[in-house]
Amino acid sequence: LDLQGNFRALWTNLTSGGVSQGASTIDQQYVKNYLLLVSAQNDEERAAATEQSATRKLREMRMASDLDKQLSKEEILARYLNLVSFGNHSYGIEAAARTYFDTSAAKLTVPQSALLVGMLQSSEMLNPYTNPDGAKERRNTVLQAMVGSGYLSQADADNYAGEPLGILDEPSLLPRGCITAGGSG
Repeated sequence: LDLQGNFRALWTNLTSGGVSQGASTIDQQYVKNYLLLVSAQNDEERAAATEQSATRKLREMRMASDLDKQLSKEEILARYLNLVSFGNHSYGIEAAARTYFDTSAAKLTVPQSALLVGMLQSSEMLNPYTNPDGAKERRNTVLQAMVGSGYLSQADADNYAGEPLGILDEPSLLPRGCITAGGSG
């Protein structure tokens, strides 16, 4: 849990009279998405999973803390990536790889992976079909973060940053994505 970030966001939201900041960790985002996309059985449960309230946030924090005790960070990240929306009706990294690149997640290149990871910030605003410049800028930010973390050389990042997005001419809308896997997602 990012307690400092959560309390900062809570204070900012309370003093602004609305929701202007979020502070969810990957664990908390996974919990929220699981409750919304897998666990919820009706509209009332879906609304409860996304309501803007301190109660929901505290429940999410508790569940994320419990999850952190049961699973490794890698397992939580894998579950998150297999569940979250990547836009254009693609839920999960495998569906996103097929939607945008007509390939499997296992065969994604570094710049393709960086684009998809970058889209997680806002799959609607960073949709490469409606905002290619924003999507490319975010992809390049992810590449630079990889350099900063030691996963990529600066020369490779610069080379990848110069590449086009390489997406399909139009999204390959899949009839089913990881979201239909239920609890296995």
